Amino acid sequence: MTYNKNIPQATDDLSVSQGEVQANFLQLNTSFEIDHYTFDDVSGDTGKHRTITTVDQVTDPTTAAVEPRIYGKGTFTPSLVLQYSRGESDAVPTPLTSAHGDLVLPAATTTDLFDFTGITTGLVEVYLWNVAGPGTQISGHIIISGGVLNTTGLASTATALTFSVAGSVLNVRHQTGITTKWTLDFKRLA
Repeated sequence: MTYNKNIPQATDDLSVSQGEVQANFLQLNTSFEIDHYTFDDVSGDTGKHRTITTVDQVTDPTTAAVEPRIYGKGTFTPSLVLQYSRGESDAVPTPLTSAHGDLVLPAATTTDLFDFTGITTGLVEVYLWNVAGPGTQISGHIIISGGVLNTTGLASTATALTFSVAGSVLNVRHQTGITTKWTLDFKRLA
């Protein structure tokens, strides 16, 4: 069923178009209940959000003087969408979510972990660890200034696990190969 914005017409007899009007109200309630408590909810939560679903934005939306926004934006490799908050008057967007995943590191092969292309300023906490057990991990922070990644804040607990930067891409390498999990916790991006 779809919403018909042309119902009722001024010339419609309501007793005849009543079914179409009711169908419109049903469709409005169905659409509104996505992420919200429905219009007919009797719990006292009518109109409140259950969740917030955002679509992938290509660019940061503009914000008016008294209008902050929450939105999703995915411009990274690997492909993922981060949730952002942008304060009023086009304030610097701030990520609200972390990126994470699994990564198999083949023996003695450099593997891209994350591409920071387009980020000119930022602070990112990095965690990467061996799922087979303790002892092999990378942790610390990356500072991005002028689009350049500074990784001096990263440290590895094993000489077999190393990291490097190729342009705007953070790479990792393990001499014998391991399966890892990783998390990037974005503190500030611009």
